[in-house]
Amino acid sequence: MMSQIMIILIIALLLITFLLFVMKLIFQQEQKSKSPYDILEERFINGGITEVEFIKRKKS
Repeated sequence: MMSQIMIILIIALLLITFLLFVMKLIFQQEQKSKSPYDILEERFINGGITEVEFIKRKKS
């Protein structure tokens, strides 16, 4: 009986650890991603879009 409880506890701890690891990876990827405004500004700086188009897109 006691060994069954220990096995269940170990499995529960492994599942919780796995879920926390996955959540940590997801949040790291989210922090690395660029916002749409950053991408828009980067295109404007590199000359990909005109100033008029930049202002128009930024307002919408």
